[in-house]
Amino acid sequence: MKNERRKDTRFDYVIRIGVTNADFMMEEFTKNISKGGMFLKTISSYPALNSEIKLTIFFPEGLGEFNIELNI
Repeated sequence: MKNERRKDTRFDYVIRIGVTNADFMMEEFTKNISKGGMFLKTISSYPALNSEIKLTIFFPEGLGEFNIELNI
């Protein structure tokens, strides 16, 4: 990506991501990923800061899924 000052190289790659907590469930898609993180392009609002959420990363081609719980 042009004019980036990030530590890790980002790659344009789309992966389906499930985002859930006690109050909502939505599905988003990555716009790009890197060794240090990923960018989710969203059309919805997320819960307030310090909310706990669960991300489910659905790997393509039947490679399975990965779950992680975190605070935003």
